[in-house]
Amino acid sequence: MKHLLLIILLLPVFCYGQGDQTIIKVPIDNSGTTEQAILHLPDDYSSTTTKYPVMVFLQGMGESGPNPASIYNSSSAGGPAYFISQKTFPASFVNPADGKSYKYIVVSPQCPDLNSTTAPGQLEYVLTYLLNTYRIDASRIYLTGLSMGGGSILQYVGKIDANGVKVNATHKIAAFIPMSAVMNAYYRPVMADTVVADNVRIWGFGSPTDVHGANTLNLVTWDINTELKANYGVSTSYSGGHCCWGQFYDPSFTQSGMSIYQWALQYTSSVSTPATSVPTANAGTSQTITLPTSQATLSGTASTVSGGTISKYAWSQQSGPSTATITSAASATTTVTGLAAGTYVFKLTITDNNGNTSTATVQVTVNAAAVTPPVTIGLAVPGTIQGESYSAMSGIATQGTSDAGGGLNVGWIDPGDWMDYTVNVATAGAYLVNFRIATPYSGSSFQLRSSSGTVLATISPNTTGGFQNWQIVSATVTLPVGAQTLRIYSVGKPEWNLNWIQFVSAGANNHSIPGKIEAESYNNMSSILTQPVSDAGGGMNVGWIDPGDWMDYTVNVASAGTYTASFRIATPNSGISFQLRSSTGAVLATVSPASTGGYQTWQTVTATVTLPAGSQTLRVYAASGPEWNFNWMQFASGTSAAAVQTTAVSATNSQKLVTDSTADVSDVASSFVIYPNPVQDQFMIQLNNGYMGNMRVQIVDITGVVRQVYSYNKNQSSMQLNLSAGNLSAGTYFVRVQVGAWSEVRKIVKL
Repeated sequence: MKHLLLIILLLPVFCYGQGDQTIIKVPIDNSGTTEQAILHLPDDYSSTTTKYPVMVFLQGMGESGPNPASIYNSSSAGGPAYFISQKTFPASFVNPADGKSYKYIVVSPQCPDLNSTTAPGQLEYVLTYLLNTYRIDASRIYLTGLSMGGGSILQYVGKIDANGVKVNATHKIAAFIPMSAVMNAYYRPVMADTVVADNVRIWGFGSPTDVHGANTLNLVTWDINTELKANYGVSTSYSGGHCCWGQFYDPSFTQSGMSIYQWALQYTSSVSTPATSVPTANAGTSQTITLPTSQATLSGTASTVSGGTISKYAWSQQSGPSTATITSAASATTTVTGLAAGTYVFKLTITDNNGNTSTATVQVTVNAAAVTPPVTIGLAVPGTIQGESYSAMSGIATQGTSDAGGGLNVGWIDPGDWMDYTVNVATAGAYLVNFRIATPYSGSSFQLRSSSGTVLATISPNTTGGFQNWQIVSATVTLPVGAQTLRIYSVGKPEWNLNWIQFVSAGANNHSIPGKIEAESYNNMSSILTQPVSDAGGGMNVGWIDPGDWMDYTVNVASAGTYTASFRIATPNSGISFQLRSSTGAVLATVSPASTGGYQTWQTVTATVTLPAGSQTLRVYAASGPEWNFNWMQFASGTSAAAVQTTAVSATNSQKLVTDSTADVSDVASSFVIYPNPVQDQFMIQLNNGYMGNMRVQIVDITGVVRQVYSYNKNQSSMQLNLSAGNLSAGTYFVRVQVGAWSEVRKIVKL
């Protein structure tokens, strides 16, 4: 009976699905466990003996479960099965490498467990079954998947899972297409090595504002194309975050004239070079010169395979002890000057008329004879140093960051982990050091150490609410001039991330006192935003200031003494109180302004403070009462503030804007309330005003990235909305509600 049951499980079970697809069951282990899969066979499958290419699609978390309709009915995340069900999937695709047409077998397994997908180990059994059951060309196995499914195919091809365990992947894959693949970024370099070593081609898709999308893009552009083999993989970057995959599975989508289905057909597991015009380059052999000549001539030759002509040459410097000058970058032969002692690598990139590229390198070694003075190497201080620009490290890895500016951050920093940075300090003296960090934990602590091991500063940041919720923490250190190594050493509890380090000279770029300081010219801040101001002089103001928010300003006080500090503020609220604090935390003055009548109705309030001479940091700290705006502050010698304007100015617009002159809101008491706040999972918006029409609600994080968007039709004065914040990381967010040109913003804290 057991043998009979096994035979039944290994036979395809057919039932009718959407379009020309059927539902089958596929094994996922060696004990007879199965899961459903959507099968598409070519229209001539039953009348030929042809072996066909196969594309296996793995769904994301949202398409798991017992109902295959969640895949083939999903225009955004259903993959090829959706377009087959809609009868917009072509019967065949032209392979650009050989000009022939191919028809796909398409299989879309569905994990029955909610919020999961077919695991890489299970995919091994699925592929074995498909190869044993259907006429599949074993040299043309292609994998694709999105989100969690994209991570699973990456683990299969990379032969390592998210926990670092080896994946038993015996089937040769010709090419794969991960979209926003969920992955453990620590193993990105390992997976990249396996992908290239096994000659598996990759086309990765991702949005830089999505950590999974950024990891997918960096896997292709950095770990593979930059570190291992130039132009090996293809990448597509798009906006929108963790979404929007349906547009790329649409057969009508093309990049460089190819859909993903055409692109994949170029590659087989035995022959991976497409038969298009491919240039080859030869940049010559290594050269050795002796200074003081300090220049070299580089030359290269090029040819093409399968026809085509060379359309472009480009020289670039890849490494070296200093930046050389390339006199003719766009030619086959060039001269480089300004060479210091050491070894340089230059790259020649050639491009043919079909857009194909090839590269070759040449090495130049410059002897140290007659070199004076010696060349100093290092990251510039003052300046900003990216976290991933370390010269040595222990126990950390990099990953794509969702912080402003994108790129990479250093992650998985535990106690005892460290990063060394080789720096070149322009001038000895005191520096303000800003660290851009993120962590969901409290108790983190790290040190900045000198090359001798001396602790220059110890920093103990608070939780930021998440691994991609970024804040700046600061310290002041004294550095000697010249080249040196600085170490960031983790001493506290796990686990935290670092994006960048910024060194600001305590004697440079300071605001002068006496003088006027614009509110938006802070050095550091916590949980505030800027916006255009309608006050006299224009520019920007700092807004959405709540209790606990603050702005730091580096100032240089001309002489010790008493100063009149004037603050330009606006608020429709009463009960506001803020403090001016010194760098030690001492309260220099407390100011409690009355309501000015609006967020863009400006008034000047004053206080008397006593300041020491020299460079220092002043903090404007919000002590109590919501919400207020800040335009500028001005410091005048003595206690007279006669020269400072104190008249309230009514703005032509404000944070609450009305541009529809026909709107009748005179009889509606306007209000915008969010509760509860702080938020755990659900929260309510109570909105009451006279503006009607399309209404959009956005939830924006403190870096400015829109995390959630909702659309409604506002057809009555009073509305109550119930929104979810369950998928947001802990931290501070801004909720923006907009009806036409009217908008208001409220700040929420997600626990």
